[in-house]
Amino acid sequence: MTSSSLPNTADPAWKDGLVLSAGSHDSPWLGIDFMEAVSIQAGESYSDDPKCASVFLAELGRGLNDALDDEHRQSLIPLIELVPGTRGDGNDWLREHMALDWLVQEWFPIWLDGVGVEEPDQATKGSLWITTAMDLRGSELADSVATAVAWEGTTPKSSDKIQGDAVELYRRMVTIEVQL
Repeated sequence: MTSSSLPNTADPAWKDGLVLSAGSHDSPWLGIDFMEAVSIQAGESYSDDPKCASVFLAELGRGLNDALDDEHRQSLIPLIELVPGTRGDGNDWLREHMALDWLVQEWFPIWLDGVGVEEPDQATKGSLWITTAMDLRGSELADSVATAVAWEGTTPKSSDKIQGDAVELYRRMVTIEVQL
């Protein structure tokens, strides 16, 4: 595929009608995921591993793209233009901290509700998971966030909250907005 067959990203309307789909694709004409759209936005070769994106954001972006349901996946579209230029910006350490904070503060309480507090073995298991998560870095941490988003042990209402919160977390990571 030549770069001339890719959309013209100088035209802001190139994303009009764009529908992100799960998985990676050999061609944008066969489907497009979030990070593939980022590569197009940056004018790079079509890939789900754009060189313009922070390594952590790229890993998490691929994971979220596949973990989110179709509706929430489309919430990533406005973030496409924000990701290029984040590679090497020195903020991945902060993004990792934000991801760990989200797992502990947002996801873990929902997980506890999902398994029921009256199940101490499950709660203990979750506490051990949190302790383990604190040792995670980079792609392992990004994978843990995506796995948490995809966890099916929630009610539809809490699943909707987790997915919406995960998209908001990603937006804050791209723009480096820290919640205190």
